Amino acid sequence: MLPPLKTPNHAPEGKPGKGEYREGVVVRWDGYFSIIKIGDGGLCQGTQANAAGTRVVVQVDAPTTRMIHIGRMLSRGNVWAFTGGFESEVMDVSKLFSNYDYAILTGKEGISIKDAMEHIRNALGRDRVLVVFGSPYHGVDEILRAEGMEDTLRRYPFINFIPGQGVETVRTEEAVIAVLSILNLVRNLHGSLL
Repeated sequence: MLPPLKTPNHAPEGKPGKGEYREGVVVRWDGYFSIIKIGDGGLCQGTQANAAGTRVVVQVDAPTTRMIHIGRMLSRGNVWAFTGGFESEVMDVSKLFSNYDYAILTGKEGISIKDAMEHIRNALGRDRVLVVFGSPYHGVDEILRAEGMEDTLRRYPFINFIPGQGVETVRTEEAVIAVLSILNLVRNLHGSLL
């Protein structure tokens, strides 16, 4: 079993501190607040209305000694993104691509790596390349379609880096290692492999 990824939403056990992010599930709407279960038996209240069962990211504004903390819900269209030295931020999916010259989308529904070498060669010639991974429950293609960003699927290559994977879903942490290793190999062997 792998330990948590140490991202802000995989926070350590215990009560959250001011400014910490927690991932949670809305357990009820009481007419004024959404009550969100944020782990360890802790609850947080947020002012946005969401249906029970909705998964949300919460930033704790005021931790309390009680079981219910005061927090601010971030929109459901947000994803965890990492910048520079692994500082993390939550950002809107539509803004994810704006700071990059090119993107590579990954997923089992994409074209096989063996048929994607031209796309990879094109990507490796760019200054800033974004590599996008799906989640355990939704592939990149599903996420982009849900956000109304189908054009992104046509603009950038959608590549299956692990063809014949033999499992329904490759864990994100495994996919990151596999994809970045392949891209690094191709980059280092660029003259002889391509």
